[in-house]
Amino acid sequence: MNSHAVATRRSLYLAKNDKIRIRVKCKGVVSKPSTGVDGGGPSTRSRAKWKGKDIIANKGTCPWAVQISRANENQDWLVKTVQDEHKCLQTRAVKVCTSRYVANLIVQQIQSNPKIPVKALHEDLCKKLEVGMSLQKVTRAKSMAERIISGDYQVQYGFLRDYVLELLNTNPGTTVRIDVYPETSLSITIRPGSWNC
Repeated sequence: MNSHAVATRRSLYLAKNDKIRIRVKCKGVVSKPSTGVDGGGPSTRSRAKWKGKDIIANKGTCPWAVQISRANENQDWLVKTVQDEHKCLQTRAVKVCTSRYVANLIVQQIQSNPKIPVKALHEDLCKKLEVGMSLQKVTRAKSMAERIISGDYQVQYGFLRDYVLELLNTNPGTTVRIDVYPETSLSITIRPGSWNC
């Protein structure tokens, strides 16, 4: 759903989301031309005031919708209803284009060029996706992508004992010792050592 919303630049949302049904609708703004008698006359659009200026509000509902469901939790999803015609206007403010979504898009780009500046990444994403996003969102997405690539250091450190047990199981008679030094100063970084014999 997120990929389709970003690719088509539409405001899609989950109208129904449970274990056996998902319904996605579009809540984009539909442009309706003003109609009068014989093409002339007063407009039927409503007017609102905002800071002393007249704003013409002419919202309709977009008919685009997709419904998928399954009989129970163990079965595959089936598409039941597709109304694939958008009557709404495209937008650059797509709500589902989150930093997590952008991070998954840029993982390969960060892997090939980890020192790419955030501004260059921002320009590339705005040009490629044609969606407006802030520089802060791209910064968060880049840090998430770096964590996806290198892994979380605390999680990797937690696997160290499992690695030692695996070494002992695959190489019987081996001695493995893990030394951990307490951090004495913030400016000096001491990494734990591991020796295999």
